[in-house]
Amino acid sequence: MSTPINLAPRGTIEQNIHIEGRKHYTVEFQFSRDGVSFEKLKELIGAMHICQIGAPCPRGVEIPVRWSLQNESSKIVASGEVVTTDSSGWSVAEVSRLIGGFTVDPGRYMFKMEVLKDIPELAFLKTRVTIYHRSK
Repeated sequence: MSTPINLAPRGTIEQNIHIEGRKHYTVEFQFSRDGVSFEKLKELIGAMHICQIGAPCPRGVEIPVRWSLQNESSKIVASGEVVTTDSSGWSVAEVSRLIGGFTVDPGRYMFKMEVLKDIPELAFLKTRVTIYHRSK
């Protein structure tokens, strides 16, 4: 799953997803780099704890979120409420930030997530929420 979300005004997601196997799934923000400088992204999203000794190491703008995963019986099988900070990965096109993770049985689920306050500092970035599992 990869779904756009607004950070200002604060956005929500409510989406049916299909889990194919009992694996660990990661929930992340994906921020498009879209011509934004590396230094600006480090300031806004976080430097991933990779900084020179003695240099400032920004953790980025905090984003509070609440998320849940419900099975077909509407029972919550995974959830979290967290104030996200710092990046968790960088690519040529995107910067990621960890939100949470879960392991559930295969099946159909309802994923819900809400940003708990407006984050105007990041409103200009194209932002998605992605759920994935790493292949070995």
